[in-house]
Amino acid sequence: MIHGVERETGDPFDRLIALWRYHDLTIAGLRGLFEYGVVENPDDVLIRLISEGVRPILAVPKAYRPIRKVLVAYNGSMESAKALKRFIQMKLWPDITLKIVCFDLAADGAKPLLTDAAVYCRAHGLEPETELVEGSPRDGLLEHAGQWQADLIVMGSTSRARIFKHLLGDTALHAVRNAEVPLFLTQ
Repeated sequence: MIHGVERETGDPFDRLIALWRYHDLTIAGLRGLFEYGVVENPDDVLIRLISEGVRPILAVPKAYRPIRKVLVAYNGSMESAKALKRFIQMKLWPDITLKIVCFDLAADGAKPLLTDAAVYCRAHGLEPETELVEGSPRDGLLEHAGQWQADLIVMGSTSRARIFKHLLGDTALHAVRNAEVPLFLTQ
């Protein structure tokens, strides 16, 4: 595994975008942009990073935690499928317990989505648990992750985010602002 620490001057986001071209994963502080006043509009910065192609992003909190239990927010959209596939293919944590959840879908619509996602995971050596959860992901994802004691949440942005937040969905933005566990974010 090749990694490095960069210390540069100038616009950090232009430099990050330039460096991303040659890296598979970008790791950033989960809420540093929000809590420390690094930039005026942190929402715009996240949107800019994702829109410029910086993905996946592993957004981490201040405190380290071992990753043993991973919760995947999945709704069948191309974006959530890309997030699931990218996470599984990267094999960052090979010995995890994986749970895939669908929110706010009818059982007859969610069951085939969850089955197909589980089949994909099995083809890559993971045996996931699946669950349909009532309610919206924005309101229930972090609560469900806490109840299940997830160490990481995997999620993609939704296509409707382009209308409201260009590229970063309301659920993803809510998670970035409020999660206590790392987030694996893609679009």
